[in-house]
Amino acid sequence: MREVGALLDAKALHGGRRAFDHLLCLACSNGIPRSRVKEVLRVVGLEGVARRRVEYSSGMIRTSLIAVPKRGRVLAAKSLVFAGVTFVVGEVVCFAAFLAGQALISGHAPTAALGDPGVIRAVAGGGLLLTAMAVLSVVAGALLRHPAAAIAAIVYAIAWTLLDRRDA
Repeated sequence: MREVGALLDAKALHGGRRAFDHLLCLACSNGIPRSRVKEVLRVVGLEGVARRRVEYSSGMIRTSLIAVPKRGRVLAAKSLVFAGVTFVVGEVVCFAAFLAGQALISGHAPTAALGDPGVIRAVAGGGLLLTAMAVLSVVAGALLRHPAAAIAAIVYAIAWTLLDRRDA
């Protein structure tokens, strides 16, 4: 052990620190790269929660609300853009993962082609699932207005869905 330290997280000391910043500090102190933190948030569907709170801590919400005074319209526009980008990225990643996986197992195990029944639907459904999780995280962040509560709600929803499917 070469280093000893403490991470102070009291609001009195770091009033403007967001949950995402605190997570980055914890990751840095344990030698985990920043890119891994973002990747994990994206995988578990919490990127929308982490990103939504940025405007409030940085003060950029004032600019957004001056341009468009109705909060609902701002949130709807941001959610639409976020969902669109997530959909495109999710579909590209799902199709790339499918094609790479098929190339890796070719000759060693049975493979599937995109033209086989149900394959396109399953691969495209992966991108849709990522989009649904992203939109759900934005909604949770908007309704609960507290990052920890929104994260807990998303994790609970995912766990409940997985456990519910297992019994069927």
